[in-house]
Amino acid sequence: MTQRPKPVHAPYNFVPLSAFIYQPDWAPAVCRDRPFRDGLNGSLRLRLECHTPLLVGGRQEPVPGQAYSMVTPYLDHDGRPAIPGSSLKGMIRNLMRIASFGKMNEVDDRWLSIRDLTNAAADIYRRRMTNPNLTPKVKAGYLKPVVDGDGFAWELTPCQFLRVEHKDLLDLAERRGVPDPIELRDRQGAVAKYERWLPASLETTFSKRREPRQRSKQTTQEHEKAHDLDGGGISGRLVFTGQPNDARRNQRKTKHLEFVFYEPGKPLIVDERVMRAFLHIHGETEEWRFWEQRFDEYLGVPVFYLAEAGQPTEIGLTMMFRLAYRHSIGTALDHTHFGHRDPATRDLAALVFGDANEGDDGLAGRASFGTARLLGERRDLSPILTILNGPKPSYFPAYIDQDHNAEGLVSSYRTLMDEEAELRGWKRYPARSHIGGFEANSAGLGRDDGDKNDKVKTRLHPLAAGAVFEGQLRLHNLRPVELGALLWCLTWGGNPDLRHGLGMGKPFGLGSVSISVFSDEGALTRNDGGPVPDAETCIRLFTEEMERAYRAAVVENGKADEAVRARAGWAESEQLVQLIAMADPARAPGQPGSLRHMDLPQFLKARGPRKGDPCAALLPYAPFAGIADRDLFHRWTRKQWDDAEAARIAAAEHAKAEAERAAAEAAKSPLQRRLDADLAGPDAEQQATAWLTKAKALGPQEQVEVGQILRAFYQARDKKWFGKLSQKQKVKVAAVKALLSAEEGRDVPE
Repeated sequence: MTQRPKPVHAPYNFVPLSAFIYQPDWAPAVCRDRPFRDGLNGSLRLRLECHTPLLVGGRQEPVPGQAYSMVTPYLDHDGRPAIPGSSLKGMIRNLMRIASFGKMNEVDDRWLSIRDLTNAAADIYRRRMTNPNLTPKVKAGYLKPVVDGDGFAWELTPCQFLRVEHKDLLDLAERRGVPDPIELRDRQGAVAKYERWLPASLETTFSKRREPRQRSKQTTQEHEKAHDLDGGGISGRLVFTGQPNDARRNQRKTKHLEFVFYEPGKPLIVDERVMRAFLHIHGETEEWRFWEQRFDEYLGVPVFYLAEAGQPTEIGLTMMFRLAYRHSIGTALDHTHFGHRDPATRDLAALVFGDANEGDDGLAGRASFGTARLLGERRDLSPILTILNGPKPSYFPAYIDQDHNAEGLVSSYRTLMDEEAELRGWKRYPARSHIGGFEANSAGLGRDDGDKNDKVKTRLHPLAAGAVFEGQLRLHNLRPVELGALLWCLTWGGNPDLRHGLGMGKPFGLGSVSISVFSDEGALTRNDGGPVPDAETCIRLFTEEMERAYRAAVVENGKADEAVRARAGWAESEQLVQLIAMADPARAPGQPGSLRHMDLPQFLKARGPRKGDPCAALLPYAPFAGIADRDLFHRWTRKQWDDAEAARIAAAEHAKAEAERAAAEAAKSPLQRRLDADLAGPDAEQQATAWLTKAKALGPQEQVEVGQILRAFYQARDKKWFGKLSQKQKVKVAAVKALLSAEEGRDVPE
């Protein structure tokens, strides 16, 4: 019987990414040393109140006599708790990027990977790695770097492979004098096996033996194994992989096979993208570091790989290796809008806080936070021992945008294997009015391992709720609309019920804070000496600018019809709706799972443990009945954007030319319209000659008008104005010149 999975829940959620990136019109003029006429300078006082316990951590230090470590509050030079300006800057800059539809550019562009044998991932892993009869699709080979011109490339030498039973290896190990060979069957990594086997040689000879399986009449590579080690007629090389379970304890499904590689073929050059993905996944592993010292041994590092048209597409260090997704985090970000990673794209947060583009393109910040210091007596909360863990970005039911229904159910998941996969958005920890969930986060992790469990724990020493800090915000040459963006982010547009998340422990409700802004008399000045606008005016300028820019982008994008575009607005966007909802602690009660992490069984159940089971995805934090970003804005690649921009510019130029033509047509006199009509017909030459005669009856000004039109006609049609002319052409040119000088009283030639 199919069971409906429970909703995916977590202590975090996401503000969706947008394909609209706001770039202020004044961005090219921003410079610390080039003052704006309305630029503001000075400082504002900030007061930060902690509504739940706060831990802005200093150093993580070991606890004497314990396996775990501890984190205590950051202390100022005088030993009092404080909040570094960098922590405040990071919090507000991130919020400004979301609220002003800025770039998500501070992402770690890495390849994620998957090794998942469950039904939920059958299409993206198991069916890609094995055939329907369970034989492997993977191939074997040796990988090593080679010189390629002025640099180097990666070369893969394909070869054949067979399985070899542990019992046959143990017999060979005893004959070769490998110490304690039975320990090869203990739970361990591949490196431990190699270190035990070496310095005995990995080279061997063997024979093939077919072992048909009872449930299949087919004899395939799956059923062929190597035997008669050191006694057969085929030369090969032993290859070890990790031992996930202890075979000597007779555990179910324990590994009992290793590999032998043989018959190397012609080397292939590995595509740079494939190699980069491989190193992202395996580059920091113990096994890769082991082989990095042995590239020159034999033909290189023994690897397994998948191939298309004979070329490697994915590479791993075991047969069922971690499979790299087709798209990295960065390319998935490009699927929403390439501008998120484009250095030339400057959003509002970059203008206010600066950016670090290389070369001469770097931009210094014009707003900076000072250290905020604790006011009054320090009060500490009792230490909290917990595990700071959570699902990783590879958990696609939460981190990849899914096409789910109102209950959060999907028929099939979208992953980074899909061409149009998009990241879920900006990760946020919803504000809460109280803390909790520490025990649930620690439960079931390493219960039988004692000290191993303690090693992954951290003891937190937060300050008690109610702590108040005071600091400064310094401004230099900031425009009122930019100050309005800062004030909106600091105070949530003046809403006292909304909260920021600061410091460690946000998954448990720590760090819920609010900020008040104060301006002393004369604290701000304006570059041109004019009056300094108040906070309400600055915030209004910011919100009006965002509404204008958002609505203009909706109209220019042209994806939605006019009725839909009329309902779209910045404040009503799904980005602002979700952002505001997650800042409101009153929205936390009743959320699925009480905003706690799921345990491992829940992770698996949510993804449908049996074939045909429905799957669950993380629902948006707040219900949204407006117009989704995807329904308003196209998803552009760089080429599509450039093509669309070129088409837009061409259309604008065409419209301008048409407007100019219409204006010129409207400005024509009746005489010009008659003459233009005559010269547009098939007998234009005869009509032009006739007009030379008709013009004699016109006044001097009209004769000049006719002369100008006929001159343009002859120049454009027959170029009869310059160069060598016939006698008839000379007469016509002379007649036109006479018309042009009619105001001087000359006669028109016959």
